[in-house]
Amino acid sequence: MISLFGSNKPDHPMADIKEARKLLDELPTSDAFKCAEELTHWLASVIAEAGFKPEYRAQLIQLLDEAAQIPLRKLARDYLVSPRLAKFQELRLWKAIYEYWRHAALAYTACIDLYATGAKGADALKGSMPLLLTRALRALAAQVKWTYVRYGPMDPSVWGVIAKLYALAETRKFAQSSVTLYPGVPGESTPEKEFLKAAMLSASSPDSLLPLEIELCERLIAHFCASFTLRLDLQPDIAYWIDLATSQAPLRLARPPQPAPSLRFFAAGKALEELEALIDTTKATGNVPAQVNLGGSYPAESVLDVLNHLALYWSHKPPER
Repeated sequence: MISLFGSNKPDHPMADIKEARKLLDELPTSDAFKCAEELTHWLASVIAEAGFKPEYRAQLIQLLDEAAQIPLRKLARDYLVSPRLAKFQELRLWKAIYEYWRHAALAYTACIDLYATGAKGADALKGSMPLLLTRALRALAAQVKWTYVRYGPMDPSVWGVIAKLYALAETRKFAQSSVTLYPGVPGESTPEKEFLKAAMLSASSPDSLLPLEIELCERLIAHFCASFTLRLDLQPDIAYWIDLATSQAPLRLARPPQPAPSLRFFAAGKALEELEALIDTTKATGNVPAQVNLGGSYPAESVLDVLNHLALYWSHKPPER
């Protein structure tokens, strides 16, 4: 709500950046669950506040998202590696993770929509658009992943939003703009890479994997992402496609779709050879090479199971579902 008298600042606890940082400093960082819940609440309140200028809204959302990364990693680790969680504990953890990413996706998408529709003051977001798009697509990909982890029905709107955001990134020439995704996290990403990570995860039949195997699958997809192929036209080595004009998840190329400018074709590309080389190395040495970041230490046999699964679904002729 905006005050009728005096200051034009919204009546929101985070209307001042110093106060916002102070509130973030007071987060219960020793309790990852409570921390994630509070950050989800703050995201929801920032989305709901109509009085924020577009640039300030985006700044707040980025600060909240950066603060969430450590507790989210802790919750994900607890969910995936804790033995024999009670069902209520498992659901509690899953819901905290999923709801955070859902709200993060909504928050970033709201900022991007202001820019795309030419809202007042939204021109100031142009320089931030590559980062906003990359983080939005990452948040949506996290929703996709955590839906697979629970073997639940996919929110039918998610792939529609992914498609629209990536189409916007292409149209506005942001798709291949490199950004540092989060402070202190090595490596860079682009909207195109985050789009491809989500698409390749969906194409890799994660619903036939165990939750920890889905985590390894996601990590391996990130490792090989730079070698994936994304094209406007159909080629002999292409196995999957998606229509950016629909809300349909990626589909296997059982038969060519009707031509349309919104079609995108994708495949493992050179990553398939790299994957096969990694399988050979892991078999020969009994260890996964150190440069493959799996987010933890796992038995070579477990990783090989996932590598072989990916080799099957990344082949030029993947198996029938």
